[in-house]
Amino acid sequence: MRPFIIPALVLAVLMRMYDWGISKPTIAVGFGFFAHEQSILYALFAIICALIVGQLAWFQKRTNDFNGITILGVVLCIGFILSRFPLGWWGVVVMLLIEISGRLSYAWIPAIVNKRISSTYRATTLSTLEFIGRIPYIALNYLAGIAVDKKYIGQFHASLGVIGLILLFVWFVTAKKKNSSV
Repeated sequence: MRPFIIPALVLAVLMRMYDWGISKPTIAVGFGFFAHEQSILYALFAIICALIVGQLAWFQKRTNDFNGITILGVVLCIGFILSRFPLGWWGVVVMLLIEISGRLSYAWIPAIVNKRISSTYRATTLSTLEFIGRIPYIALNYLAGIAVDKKYIGQFHASLGVIGLILLFVWFVTAKKKNSSV
């Protein structure tokens, strides 16, 4: 599991920010979607994501875990970067990409743990990943609140996306150089 720690944390932290923090509604408002539109979009996203996550085995047959997690992380980070721009209705595509990559990662990461960790340590590994993913969320959510107050939430989300991309790039290059068993 060690080779997957960085992308798992990038995905977990950004999705926690998006799902449980103030990021999802602020991104939606930034694209011009208010309460009524958000209620419709979130319902549609849930249906679409449920159908796509149901096809996880299909995705896993077409790519290995290393490439799959990398792609999900990159898509999620790019979504956060694009959320900075006033895209109007095109923002639906950005939000949907964030939703899909996050939902797939929620299913794919435990599948990686199930494959790579013995049953003796599996529950502990999943609990540790969940806990470690929550620590940055607490601080980042506080900073997001400040960013909302100062009207810099778009820049804040874009910064998170850039930092995530840098972490993923460094992880990807390092893991490929080591030629590890990913």
